[in-house]
Amino acid sequence: MAGWVAAIADNVQNPIAGIGAALDVLERHLPAAALDDPVAREALAKIRTRLGTLSAYVTELASFADPAAPTAMRFELQSALIAAIGAAREHAQRGAHITFDVEPGLGAVHADGPALQTMVKALLINALEAVAPDREPVVRLAVSHDGQGLAVVIEDNGPGFAPEALDRAFEAFFTTKEAGTGLGLAVVKKHATAAGGTVELSRSPALGGALVILRLPGVPT
Repeated sequence: MAGWVAAIADNVQNPIAGIGAALDVLERHLPAAALDDPVAREALAKIRTRLGTLSAYVTELASFADPAAPTAMRFELQSALIAAIGAAREHAQRGAHITFDVEPGLGAVHADGPALQTMVKALLINALEAVAPDREPVVRLAVSHDGQGLAVVIEDNGPGFAPEALDRAFEAFFTTKEAGTGLGLAVVKKHATAAGGTVELSRSPALGGALVILRLPGVPT
């Protein structure tokens, strides 16, 4: 199954890249007057947004289908978090107030670095996209070591998890968002379980939105 999904993902991503490249050419060669037209600008922006959404969906689908193979390694935690934050911002295309705090002494850790980045990125995207378009997202990310492993906490000022949605939150393709893929939390759960970790969902007492606690094996080095 994973092989089929990967092949389909490649076959879909290539046309997406081609459409994006053609759109770049079109924008470079259109007369300035055409690009100044509000209708044309809106149409081009919608095409780019839809392409980005489709590309992200295909990437998440491939990630969900790919067997999780935990790989423990030594990596710089702060650099990994900064990379995940940047990738989430780029994906969500939203201005946001994102703060992150790393417990002193957690410079380098021995854990599954790639999986951690994948999970943090997915959770940050969820947090950014959950906040209404007319509000600035506020997201807090904190990482500590509780003596048994890493505790990654992400909270936001969105609406939080609806009680009726909590039972299905990790179900693949289940989403309450208009343009959601329903794969973000499913991918996080898959990677966390494969690494011997857990994911907990609740409401943030500080920000009022969602609170996600990701617990993963890992030790400071």
